[in-house]
Amino acid sequence: MTDQSDKPESTSVEAAVRAELRRLKATTGVEGRAAVKLARQLDEAATRDAPIVSRELRIIMAAIRADSAAVAVDPVDELRAKRRDRRRSS
Repeated sequence: MTDQSDKPESTSVEAAVRAELRRLKATTGVEGRAAVKLARQLDEAATRDAPIVSRELRIIMAAIRADSAAVAVDPVDELRAKRRDRRRSS
């Protein structure tokens, strides 16, 4: 049997948030840094504080996801849509 206490906790909220921020390419912004800090606080939070920190983390992650989705528009698709709209109006 191995001692689990020497291994880093990969199931922490902070690890999950960092992984999602990397996937969304949002690790360097203010919101991303705030999300990491909130995740760290949630991992260390007392039971009574967890709901408050969790709510704030959920709100900031939703904002980051929304910003990321807005940026994820393919420029080629955008040009095709503009061309299609011009042809319809002609």
